[in-house]
Amino acid sequence: MAAPFSKTDDSVVVIIGTGAGGGTLANELAQKGISVVALEAGGRYLPEDYVNDEWASFAQLAWLDTRRSDGSFRLARDFAGLPSWIVKAVGGTTTHWAGASLRFQDHEWKALTTYGRVEGASLLDWPIDAAEMDPWYTRAEAKMGVTRTNGLPGLPGNNNYLVMEKGARAVGYDKVHTGRMAINSIAYGNRQACQQTGFCFQGCKWGAKWSTAYTEIPLGEETGNLEVRERCHAARIEHDDKGRVTGVVYFDADGVEQRQAARLVCGLSAETLLAQWKQLDTQTSTMANTSVAADAADLAPVAAPDDTQKQAGVGADAAETKDAAHGDGNPVAAAAAPQASAAANPQDALDGSAAPTEGTALSKAAVCEIDAQKADALGIKVPG
Repeated sequence: MAAPFSKTDDSVVVIIGTGAGGGTLANELAQKGISVVALEAGGRYLPEDYVNDEWASFAQLAWLDTRRSDGSFRLARDFAGLPSWIVKAVGGTTTHWAGASLRFQDHEWKALTTYGRVEGASLLDWPIDAAEMDPWYTRAEAKMGVTRTNGLPGLPGNNNYLVMEKGARAVGYDKVHTGRMAINSIAYGNRQACQQTGFCFQGCKWGAKWSTAYTEIPLGEETGNLEVRERCHAARIEHDDKGRVTGVVYFDADGVEQRQAARLVCGLSAETLLAQWKQLDTQTSTMANTSVAADAADLAPVAAPDDTQKQAGVGADAAETKDAAHGDGNPVAAAAAPQASAAANPQDALDGSAAPTEGTALSKAAVCEIDAQKADALGIKVPG
């Protein structure tokens, strides 16, 4: 059957969320002829809809639910009117992310071995390594158009970067340049080059930054195998008496409860949703900023890893330097998960040839920026 699909069609795969993981997986499945219904809590916005204004963009893209605080966490009390920069829109946080797409370094795969046991931390050694992930990184970099890979030049640096580069070279760093970004430095993949307007977090009006909103999702829809239901908020995943998924209950744009039957459900990086699911009440671990990893036994046969990539708070002009963010010297504290990866073979999860593993894991990169006002101390003239 072609989209749109009947709510009683139990042959479809239901994907909750359309961000880096959900949007990519939806397209991968659709391209293989698999019927997919993607539920997205937010609306659909395209480059021509984005607003180059921070506060107006909050109103357009972010979750505007009232914040609450527990324990000693004071953000909601001290900044009651501050929206949460978690995107509620088709494309998810690929609309808002800065595009930083760094590979794990060798030591980051072995955080426990590298750093030992640290009180208050849950460091683990990954059961995979750089060699095993290399083909997936390579595939993702080609799909997303990551700069400084596949012959794609790096992006030019902004004023903050110019200050940092000058300072880094002054103290002896010999490898300093803008980082690997999923933002076009030249026209690539039916997306034009970055225009350096500086509103990456507000949605790229040029479409230069990779986002599932205008890459993966439209490609999947063109096949006729993908239906995206906008402004539909998933409420719970239902199971039969054997524990197998039977469907998803959700609220549509009018607040009316609906149910979509399903043969497989993929729940993606929605910590506010997962926290309410009864099957996750004992074995859910939160990682990185807004990621969730669920115990596979609790979720089975819910398919989990769709190789989510999401960044938050990452500057668009990260510098790769020796002993720095993506260099070849000092180990940097490991992030929660590999940052750039492509979807594993989705058919495996459907035909039983590969068992579902644990849930999505998102990662966060660190970027050092030097205030341009300090440029004089380094003898740098910063362009106006």
